[in-house]
Amino acid sequence: MTILKIIFSTKKLLLGTALLFLFACERELVVELPESPPRLVVYAFLQNGVPLEARISATRPALSNEPFVFPENALVRLYADGQLVDTLRFGFSDQGDPRYLARTVPVPGVNYTLRAVWEDLPETEATATLPGPVTVNGWLWDTTLYSNPDLGENSYLLDLRLDVADEPGSEDFYALRLAQIVQSFYTDAEGDTLFNAPDTLWVSLGTDMPGPTYGYPGQGLLFAEGSLINGTAHVFGRLAAADGYRRSKGFRLFFRRVDREHYLFQRDVFQIGITNDLSLFDEPVEVYNNMTGGFGNFSGVQQRIFSVQW
Repeated sequence: MTILKIIFSTKKLLLGTALLFLFACERELVVELPESPPRLVVYAFLQNGVPLEARISATRPALSNEPFVFPENALVRLYADGQLVDTLRFGFSDQGDPRYLARTVPVPGVNYTLRAVWEDLPETEATATLPGPVTVNGWLWDTTLYSNPDLGENSYLLDLRLDVADEPGSEDFYALRLAQIVQSFYTDAEGDTLFNAPDTLWVSLGTDMPGPTYGYPGQGLLFAEGSLINGTAHVFGRLAAADGYRRSKGFRLFFRRVDREHYLFQRDVFQIGITNDLSLFDEPVEVYNNMTGGFGNFSGVQQRIFSVQW
């Protein structure tokens, strides 16, 4: 049981003919918040060209100070059209985060079911399908140099449009992120200029597309096809330009067609404003959940990358 203590403070002012009294009192109200039983959390999505990775953890109370639990001995299996095709092994992502890793690269047209069980928690599962290809008929971009000497600011204003070939029938959903590539440099004792390895900077994006369009800084934009302007996605942002310690080398645009399950999940994440994905599954914080028997999200993403170098 989680205990939430709320202290109320009241003050009373009594006036007499010759005396002024000030009384203050505090009383403590103890609210007992019911806790949900622990559930297994599965957080994973299918992506074209990439073997499946799944984050496995357990729910915890939102007010808890206990660390998150990432079991290393869970049984995590992947089924394709009902047939077992992979047993995921525990390991680490490229960023060093604990993950369960598959060898299977998903393909369109197959129903994948992910099942996970750990200790005495109920088995959790969900089924997802890789969305159809991302088709872009064309895209245009333009940069305008922006300089503010008073602030020492030197940047590019980027304006970008994508002509999306929308599939007829059911509504389609999209996500878009932009990463700038920059390279820092310095001068050594001999006066030579030395360049460091390129860095990736996620760019905050804006748009004038009609809603609903969701997003927050560095995390890109999420929208349904109803937000397209005559089939065009229009976004803009600000890129760093060359200055005294770094230079801009271009950018990468990550454009995704996502399934409905992924859209509903990310929409809740953006609306709540959660930037740390560990807190996604605190109780009683609720985001869209499609895992039977547990909690989390298993969905599909088809991604296409556009690169610009200068």
